[in-house]
Amino acid sequence: MSDYMDCFKSPEEFIHVLVTSRSKYSVINRDGLIHIAKHFYGIEIGRNTTKSKILDLILEKTSLEEFTGHLNCGVRSGSFQQKFGVDHKDVKRMARLGFIQVTGSERVRLYDKYCDVDLYSVFDYFLLTKEAVDKWLAENPKGTKTAAKK
Repeated sequence: MSDYMDCFKSPEEFIHVLVTSRSKYSVINRDGLIHIAKHFYGIEIGRNTTKSKILDLILEKTSLEEFTGHLNCGVRSGSFQQKFGVDHKDVKRMARLGFIQVTGSERVRLYDKYCDVDLYSVFDYFLLTKEAVDKWLAENPKGTKTAAKK
């Protein structure tokens, strides 16, 4: 079974699609992107400037990591589970102990009620390897309250 995240080769590509998409799944609309450009980076944006060009102008002034701090975006637990062969409790434990970062939340409907689910760092998803995750999980078994000292 293929995961949606398999379509992307890097965090840059994933974030570019999330920001510049014109669908309802875009994490930010054009006005919000203009606000970030003007308020945080002092960039004046013309009326006909595309979202892609606005993003390029912002990334000339800052890093992608800093820019994504202004967005409520990330990777769902299911993508981490599928890529690294772990379960949801492992993903939650990795976040709780600081191995991966929670970068936002998303409202979903589960079992006839709305719930907010965590979104995890895009950079953690792309930069971690299965071996690194397996090693960390071995050092921090279930029931661990704090991360193992390195």
